[in-house]
Amino acid sequence: MYEDKTELNATMGRIFGQIVKERVATEALANLLIEKGVITAEELDESFRKVYEEKGTKYSAESLNMSEEEYRKIINGE
Repeated sequence: MYEDKTELNATMGRIFGQIVKERVATEALANLLIEKGVITAEELDESFRKVYEEKGTKYSAESLNMSEEEYRKIINGE
């Protein structure tokens, strides 16, 4: 999949950088929605759980540039 560790490290660095940016943006948006009274923290948590159950594996696999099947094998230690 990767020719050497340098390529892998560069890819992982980009992935983690993007994850941090998206997490900060998500938390800022969530805080704003809660502060404005658009949604409660409990409603947001419930919505997050539902979407994570439906899309978590897909998004994780895409972030790592692999198929869902490959990702599941890694997660399950196969």
